[in-house]
Parts: sequence; C-alpha cells; structure tokens
Amino acid sequence: MFIIVLISALFTDLGAQISTQSAQSPQKVVLNGKEYYLHIIQKGEGLYRISVNYGLTMQDLLEANDDLGTTLKVGQILRIPIVSKTDPRAGGKEDSYTFHTVERGQTAYSISRKYNVPLDV
Repeated sequence: MFIIVLISALFTDLGAQISTQSAQSPQKVVLNGKEYYLHIIQKGEGLYRISVNYGLTMQDLLEANDDLGTTLKVGQILRIPIVSKTDPRAGGKEDSYTFHTVERGQTAYSISRKYNVPLDV
C-alpha cells in the first residue's frame, strides 16, 4: 500500500512540474526592424524560467521589455527577441555540458556554487 501511495505522489509531482513549464510561442512579430516572439505570461512563470526556455539571458528579456514593471502578471505579453543562428549567443549552448559525480557530503547548493549556476536550473 505504501508503494502505491509513493508512486502516485511521484506522478502527481511530475504532472505539476510539467504543467508549470512554459512553452515557446509560435507567434512572431517585427517591431522597429527586430523580430520577436510574443509570449503570454502563464501562472507560475518568472523571467528566469522564460529566459531559459527561449535560450536567452534575463538581461536580453529586460532590454526587449523596457516597459516591464516590477511584477509579472498573468496574461501580460512579453517580447522575446529572436536570436539568429549566426548570433554568437545562439551557438554552443545546447552542446556544452559538464558532468559531475556527486560525492558523499555534497549538497545541491555546494554543487551549484562550484559551477556558478542557480539551483532552479
């Protein structure tokens, strides 16, 4: 009985994680000669998650949305700059990996500090 409860809890958590992931928008617009995706903010999304989803930095998002207030609101529309394949920011991100074998006593926090990455990646 315990195993059934444990398995159902795992699938419930997995479903919650999948539903909060943001999807890339297929809508494209051209504003002032630059191409952008239009992204509608969904519940639970933040700038960091959106920037990772589109392969951008948070700075790229903030520069493209200079009218952005201090808080995001559900339904708000963000301009997502489309990075061309010739743009140096677009190259190497997906093929660049570092493997780490966790050693006894290491925590997620200590590993994140070692590689200078945030915990929510």
